[in-house]
Amino acid sequence: MDGYKEFIKYFISICISFVFDVFFLFFLTEYMFLNYLFSASISTSIGFSINYYLNVKWVFNYRYYKERPAREYSYMILISLFVSIINIILVWFFTEFFLFFYMNSKFAASFLTFFIKFMLKKFFLFSI
Repeated sequence: MDGYKEFIKYFISICISFVFDVFFLFFLTEYMFLNYLFSASISTSIGFSINYYLNVKWVFNYRYYKERPAREYSYMILISLFVSIINIILVWFFTEFFLFFYMNSKFAASFLTFFIKFMLKKFFLFSI
């Protein structure tokens, strides 16, 4: 049951960070006139930071690197960079080849990478 609660909390934390991610993607692209891939990189970093905070403060009960927060944060960055690269490639792919609106590409890419990120974080950072 504890794993189920963590998964639900993780889903909620992802939703919160995703709102910020999508907001900044749209704002930076539409109002700051940045390229959508550059905007996606910035917005993903903002979403990552919010998600990290929620993960360590609320989502996961056990933190393998609790006594070494710099190492924990470094591993979280590596995991997020790996998944973010996949996410940005998928945004580009859906936008350029399927001609999706870049926001729709972001939704599709984020849905596909959601489970990858949860499993990597759970396995490497928040398990016994």
